[in-house]
Amino acid sequence: MRVLLAGPTGLVTSRRDLAMPCCSRMHRGSTQPQRKRDNCRAYGEVVARQHVGMDRRRMDPRRFHLDLSHLIDKPLQHFEPLLEHRPEDLDYLQRVGGELRAAIEALLPKTPPVYGFCHGDHHGGNIHQDDDGQMGVFDFDCWGYGWRAYDHSHQMRSRRRNSS
Repeated sequence: MRVLLAGPTGLVTSRRDLAMPCCSRMHRGSTQPQRKRDNCRAYGEVVARQHVGMDRRRMDPRRFHLDLSHLIDKPLQHFEPLLEHRPEDLDYLQRVGGELRAAIEALLPKTPPVYGFCHGDHHGGNIHQDDDGQMGVFDFDCWGYGWRAYDHSHQMRSRRRNSS
């Protein structure tokens, strides 16, 4: 099975095509190939190749970070007005958020190769596989910088949700 990435000229055919994480044309094929167990490894390789390829570029300061502010602080802020009448529940969520923050900070450094380019939206609808087994990733509008595990966990969550 050949594994290809989506790049600015369509499918990546060389490392030069990884210059920008965007896609100018849709990859033909069926969506959600990672739902098939045999394709999970190849899909993981596609994600890893994106990460490695983007490590060769300088960080773009215009892009956001899938960091703890994005993953914990901002979502908790959305709950605050909704839980004004339930302060104990808000306190509980904030305590859990603080515990998560401490655990993640102790476990995951914000340095390569653990932290870097992330697609940010790796679900089955953003990857196609053609009849030859070639995979193409697209829809890079959510890309930013974060822990690479986020891309893999997002795909795994999508796979689990779609298989039930």
